[in-house]
Amino acid sequence: MAWGKTDIVKHLSVLKGYRSYLEICTASTGGEFAKIDRSLFDICHRLMYRCPDDFTDGLPVDFRARGLDTARCVEDLHRKGRRYDIMLVDSWHEYETSYRDLETALSLVTDNGSIDVHDCLPPNARIISPTYTRGAWCGVTFMAYIDFVTRNKTLRYRTIDTDYGCGLIQPGETPTRPPAALVDLWNESSGDPQAAFRLMRANKRDLLQLVSVDEFIRAEADATR
Repeated sequence: MAWGKTDIVKHLSVLKGYRSYLEICTASTGGEFAKIDRSLFDICHRLMYRCPDDFTDGLPVDFRARGLDTARCVEDLHRKGRRYDIMLVDSWHEYETSYRDLETALSLVTDNGSIDVHDCLPPNARIISPTYTRGAWCGVTFMAYIDFVTRNKTLRYRTIDTDYGCGLIQPGETPTRPPAALVDLWNESSGDPQAAFRLMRANKRDLLQLVSVDEFIRAEADATR
């Protein structure tokens, strides 16, 4: 089943009755805010960075930063007491921004909410690199994602094998514990993107907790019974 990142948002929102949505993205990542079914949500917001003042795609940008620094946007969200049931994180795919955006998302998600993270399973090594390259680029978001979920031992996570890998973090659920020896191997390789990519691809089911779309649908249905 060929689902994309916004299909996962819709499925979870319908199933769990989510009513608030936040997308964290840039002017050149995300790109599918128009596909979000606003009839599902009372609140539908977007935090966009690397976003010029004159950027517009015809849809609201509720929290905007010109450069990479999102601190003021995040402070504004916390000051207003905002929390969201479901979030889509489609970062600028360098390591620092990817990891920071996950920290931001975790600080804003509701207790029983979900975080959908894009680009966690790049299909080949040609489109990974620690800094931007022209054309298709997944950067090293996959490294930040694996570091984040394996360091935060109170999180449940899975990665849905669709649309370049959609990581699903659900902090209110039973934590995920991948094999400790595999996490140790990962930590040893994480300074080298190519080595990390090879290790991830060779151990993707255990390291990413990889599931198919059908497995994801069945598991979520079982969890709500």
